[in-house]
Amino acid sequence: MLRLCGMCPDILDSSGRPRKGMAEHATHQYASAYDGRVCIDGATTMREIERKFLLNDTAFLTGLRGERLAQGYLATTARATVRVRTGDGRAWLTVKGRTEGFSRHELEYEIPLAHAELCLAELCTGAVIDKTRFRVPYAGKVWEVDVFHGDNDGLVVAEIELLREDEPFECPPWLGAEVSGDPRYYNANLVTHPYRSWGARRA
Repeated sequence: MLRLCGMCPDILDSSGRPRKGMAEHATHQYASAYDGRVCIDGATTMREIERKFLLNDTAFLTGLRGERLAQGYLATTARATVRVRTGDGRAWLTVKGRTEGFSRHELEYEIPLAHAELCLAELCTGAVIDKTRFRVPYAGKVWEVDVFHGDNDGLVVAEIELLREDEPFECPPWLGAEVSGDPRYYNANLVTHPYRSWGARRA
């Protein structure tokens, strides 16, 4: 891990993304001391370690404020995916490597919103994923709960990012079956095989 640059004391926002106005630090290399992310020349790079679960109850989301996200895929191969995402007036281009176990490489760049909207409208393959994300603190961790809309309506998943694959964590009472290794639940696959088309094959 690279040491946090003294000129960049608060480079990441509450969601773990680089804050606005960080372009002046493009010549610096810096890292988050808490999650292993490294920023090099404006890109956030990390070894993402993530586990994904279904939910057995969603009542706890009532009254919580979520963030509406739209995302599409410019490329999907066996080795990597290239994703465009918009949310809350901002946009990101993300490259993710092949999943091995629970982890994969990730590179993320903030891009102009207009560029992302063009990609979503004209350049992405398959449908655009429409979902609302809730960030739910529990037992010292933040769970990202995604409620899907449109062709994936009815699908709700929760994800947790870890520092290492064998890191222990406490499961919330609303957590259901784990689907980390099930490719049907990868967002990159939901654009071509949406949840509502699964029928009896749903878990």
